[in-house]
Amino acid sequence: GVGGRAHLGAQASGVWRRAPLEPGVPFEELEWLCGDWDGVGGAGLALTLPHPRILEREFVLRPLCDLAADLNHPTAGRDFSTLLGDVFGASAAHADGAAATGHPATTRVFPLLPDLVVPLERHGGGRTYLMGILNVTPDSFSDGGEWNQSIRAAVQHGVAMAAEGADILDIGGESTRPGAEPVPVAEECRRVVPVIEGLRGALVEQGLPHVAISIDTRHATVAEAAVHAGAHIVNDVSGGRHDPRMIDVVRDLRVPFVAMHMRGDPKTMQSDENTAYSAAAGGVVAGVGRELAAAVEHVEAGGVPRWMVIADPGIGFSKTLAQNLELLAPKALQDISQLWLRGLPLLVGASRKGFLGKICDLPRAADRDVATAALTASTSQSLGMLNQSAFVRVHNIQANRDAARVMDAALACWSGTQPS
Repeated sequence: GVGGRAHLGAQASGVWRRAPLEPGVPFEELEWLCGDWDGVGGAGLALTLPHPRILEREFVLRPLCDLAADLNHPTAGRDFSTLLGDVFGASAAHADGAAATGHPATTRVFPLLPDLVVPLERHGGGRTYLMGILNVTPDSFSDGGEWNQSIRAAVQHGVAMAAEGADILDIGGESTRPGAEPVPVAEECRRVVPVIEGLRGALVEQGLPHVAISIDTRHATVAEAAVHAGAHIVNDVSGGRHDPRMIDVVRDLRVPFVAMHMRGDPKTMQSDENTAYSAAAGGVVAGVGRELAAAVEHVEAGGVPRWMVIADPGIGFSKTLAQNLELLAPKALQDISQLWLRGLPLLVGASRKGFLGKICDLPRAADRDVATAALTASTSQSLGMLNQSAFVRVHNIQANRDAARVMDAALACWSGTQPS
């Protein structure tokens, strides 16, 4: 059922909840949103079920749409997604909680750190968030061998990226370039754990405690060790499919999870089989959207809350040059986000990738930062037109920071909001 409110006394604790609330949290009001209504009347409470104003309350319908957009209201006979659309289409005089501008009264957020959430919508202060790449590998396609010789050098580079404007530092100990050989778990841990430990302390010392650390790994053991060392986010190129323990570990650690789309593994992902997307089934955009949605459902089924998941369409993974460009088209990113993922935040990682080198005739990966910045601006615009924040994974923070700031300011201007 949906709706229903009761003001409950202390004696209701044994009836209405199974576990005590956190200290300091008042137990004054209960909103009955979804569940079995049988037996509610027997509690002797004066309830109107469903709540008479739920159909006009955006601040109730939006969270419900995150949980069960296709679920029907028990008496209205329509699903919550449709009902929410009705609220946004109503005038401010009739919509409880919807602003006159058409912007929602509530703002979706993402838990970047345990004590820091960032807005996921432009009207609520959202923007383009930068994930800086720090590979401590000898064989990554762009910076392999550059930061794996010295823990101190790797930490200094991470702090420098944070000072330049990175919101997240993504630490990787296994190359996932096409054709890369797998790395033993023990070796991957040896590479990443000391760097994460060093970064955690150095960021605090440099006055940058708001910068999150993510671990880029397919292995649950590495993810576990990295989080215990100080990482806040797990970024898995396999979307939790490579290691059967991964989702359980992420759930138990209670950290955010980035689920990326990829077919096969780094050695096989660029095969003809893994880059074939049926035109009859919608081509690469529908294929990636459908498979990424399935990966997210797998993550959710394992107990990781949807509001702690970011999706990554996997640019350069199991895609040809033309397919990468198709996925980066504004409508493609918008369709993947809205049609397949129901507004889940997107991370796009195209930094210095080989297809940019082919387009721009730049064989050296480090020369592709301007090309990358162009895609950062494009991604920001594509998702910004949906009022969504964007996450981009990049090597060069300064160049992409400037591109993102310009587009963020332009989007604010176009929407009638002055940039800060």
